[in-house]
Amino acid sequence: MALPQSRRDSYGRPLPELTDAKQELLIERPYNQAKRRELLARIEELLPQILRRGVHADVLIRFSIQDGLIQKEIDLGVTRHFRQQPEDA
Repeated sequence: MALPQSRRDSYGRPLPELTDAKQELLIERPYNQAKRRELLARIEELLPQILRRGVHADVLIRFSIQDGLIQKEIDLGVTRHFRQQPEDA
């Protein structure tokens, strides 16, 4: 059986190998780039509020991915834990 020839354009230059669309990396897509910037901006906006001495909190970041694309809704939640101060006896 003959080996497949490499693909070439009309000028004879080699073309990149075909990849399976199921494995396409979508991180560089403009939409995903914009959503990543939005996500990082929201985290950066939140950090000065919670990165302080005496703050104890849980941070929840939730977003969905469908078919390799970050979906519109991004949720950031903060649950602050307040420590009980001992009562003076």
